[in-house]
Order: sequence, then structure tokens, then C-alpha cells
Amino acid sequence: GEGGGGEGGGGEGWCGLLVSNDLERVRQERTLRRAQCGPCVPLLATYGDATAFEMRTLGEGAAGDGGRPLLFDRVLCDVPCGGDGTLRKSPAKLSRWSVAAGLGAHALQLAILLRGAALLRPGGRLVYSTCALDPLQDEAVVSAALQQEPALALLDPAEALPPETLASLRYSRGLSSWAVPHPDFETERAMYRSWEEVPPAVRAPSTAPSAAPAASSGPPRSLLRPTMFPPDEAGSLALGRCIRLLPTHAAECGGFFVAVLAKRAAAASEPPTAPHGEGCAAASRRVPESLSRGGAAPGAASGAASGAASGAAPAEPEGRVLERAVLERASPAAEALGEEADPACAARPCCRRPGEAALTELSAFFGLGGADAAARPLPLSALVGSAEDGNGEPLLLSLGSSRLSQLLLPARSPRPAVLGAGLPLFARVPPSCGWWPAAAPWRVCQEGAARLAAAAP
Repeated sequence: GEGGGGEGGGGEGWCGLLVSNDLERVRQERTLRRAQCGPCVPLLATYGDATAFEMRTLGEGAAGDGGRPLLFDRVLCDVPCGGDGTLRKSPAKLSRWSVAAGLGAHALQLAILLRGAALLRPGGRLVYSTCALDPLQDEAVVSAALQQEPALALLDPAEALPPETLASLRYSRGLSSWAVPHPDFETERAMYRSWEEVPPAVRAPSTAPSAAPAASSGPPRSLLRPTMFPPDEAGSLALGRCIRLLPTHAAECGGFFVAVLAKRAAAASEPPTAPHGEGCAAASRRVPESLSRGGAAPGAASGAASGAASGAAPAEPEGRVLERAVLERASPAAEALGEEADPACAARPCCRRPGEAALTELSAFFGLGGADAAARPLPLSALVGSAEDGNGEPLLLSLGSSRLSQLLLPARSPRPAVLGAGLPLFARVPPSCGWWPAAAPWRVCQEGAARLAAAAP
């Protein structure tokens, strides 16, 4: 996110927030370790289902204790995919590749992209990326999102990239036409150019309720959907603005797909959108490799689709049907996170500020200034508790963005779990360490030692 601050970033000088989310906790632990090599104060690392990701914020415009939706200036959707673009560095993947990988990933990819668009403020930018070259996972997903979210528009590479980057980048333009394979292409060898050509037996249940899938057509996730096909108005969607990085572009290059989308500001006649937190960015990262090979997609308890404003409700677009179908599944993420099944569970803060007594202890013991907050060379008021014991007392105090203490996890389940926030500065010393001075039961964290040394008088 945008913001100022001293060298190394930090404290009240930062007005922004960077949120990183992944389904798997272990990957976020790696994210935090890498971030500690170059401390990122406004970083908040969470793990949870990207199709249901949501945060709320307190402050002006907040509704009661539940806060208001947090919208982001920038969103990165690095979605699960078949991974065929990585065959150069991982040749063994070729033996595991199948048509079902692209067909199975499409629904989840579209649901994540639509969720990312819902989290993007008007005027913001969203990047959708995969390490696949399959148009069903690339242009088809972007095309469906553009049709379901009219406020989105593709940016040309000349608009999205700095001139020096564009001058040195070798890439191909996005596709505007492609064929969709039969779910059992290995045996059927059939390709379809339009939705009308698809036999009812291999259409997804949500698009052909009366058609019973054939026994050989595989699980429902691998059936065909209208959103997989090129739109009739492909030219008006400007899919050629997508970026395809091919292995043939350089000896060390892999396959990659990137689309940069901008969200137009709401017109005067449109209902106002929720206020957003300035300088916020979100990164929604890949889900497990089992999903990238076509495994079952995580679901969620609620979605991002909004209803019609008034009058007779129009037929629900296929993209919305698809998103809702993904979001309404039972979520394995909820069980993994141990979240409550009750959708009315209370909203709770992402991070809590320590009490003034703890701040005074730290200031006095470590020589960081007196009780007067203005006299402290380190902005201790920006400290947040990023880990708590069973009584809600902080175990770890980190230097973070002032916005961290205003964030709420939503009052529903599943919701993201917070793994870490900000730059760790102090860890509570357990009472069993009797040799430690009782006046200030805190020790300096290695990650934040340099920052503390710079602030020492």
C-alpha cells in the first residue's frame, strides 16, 4: 500500500496496509520468514479460503461493532492452475497433466477473480495471473469476469507496465478464440467451438439441471460450462490486452499469463460503494498443489454476489451461478482453521493494541522514552499484539501500520485466520523464567533488533 515512513518503514508514518492470504498456513509461514529478511511493517499475513475472503474496518462510516467492508486499492489474484507453464523447470509434471486439470480449475479461478473484484475499490487495479497457458484457465476466466462485472476493464500493457519494463519484455497478446475439449478427451477426442455444440451429458448441472451426467464424464467439477467458451463479443472485451509469456521467449523463461484490470469509478446514477481504507493492497495466493492438479475446490459459507436493486430479478448470469455453486460448498478450510459453523459468530479484531501499562513498562525498561508518548523515539502507539494467550494477553508485540488495530475479522464462518502482522519487536517472557526482571517481562525479537537499535537514544 502507499504510505510514508522512515528507513525500513514503520509506525505511524505508514498509512497503508499489505494483506497476504493463502489457503495453507505453511506457505504463509514461509511468507513471513521471507518478509523478515526485508522487514515490511504494514504486512498482515492470513490464511483462509480466497473465495470468501473478507475483512472489515472500524472508523468513520462503520456500522456498529461489525465495521464496514474493507476495499483495496490493489488486488493480486495468483490463482491455482494446471501448472503446465512450469514444465521447463518441473518436467515431471507432464506425466500428471490432463485435460481435467483445466476444466476442474476454471470454476475456482472464476470464483476467486470475482471475489477479488468485489474487494477492489472503484479506481483500483487487479492483477489476475496463472502459470498455465490453457485459455480455459486464462482468457476464458477473464472474459467471464468482464461480462459479470461491467465496471471492470482490461488495461493494455502500455498502460499497465512502466515503459522501461515494456521495452525489455517479450510477450504475446491474449487469445480471442479457442476450443474446449470433451471432459474425456483422451478417449473421446472431441473439441467444441461453441456452447451449443456441447452434448447435454457433459454440461455442468447448474446449466442443464435435467441432464444426468454420463458415468464416464467424471465428477461435476470437470463438466463443461458456458463461461469456458469465447464470448460472441470477444473483440469488445479486448482480450488481446492480456499478456502471455511463453517458454520460447527466453531460454530461462517459463509459461505465465497476466491480465491487469481496472475498476471504473461508480457513475452518479449508481448506488454508492462502501468506503475503503486508503493505501491498501491484497494478495490472494495459490491454494494447495493438489488443487492445481484438479483437486476439489474449497468452498465457503457466503459469496460476493449482490442482488438486483429493484424490479423483476433478471436471470442469474452463468458466472454468478458458478460463483455461488463454489461458495456454497462445505469448506474444508473451515475445518482446518477450527472456525465456528455458526454464521452469526461475532466479529473480532485482527490485532489488539497493548495497554498503556505495557507500553510504559517497555519504554522504561528498554530506554525508549518516558511515559509521555510524544517523547518516545519509537512510535509504541503503533504496536499491535499479533499473538495472544488464552486470557487474551499479548504474547508478541509487533510494529505495524496504525490501520492494523482497526481491522476486524468478519462475523461469519469461515473467516481468515491471522498468522502474523507487522515487524516483531517484543516477545513476552514466561513467568517460569525467574531470572528475568519482573518489571518488564519482555525480550527483544531478533527480527526487530535493528529497528530498535536505530530508535535507541
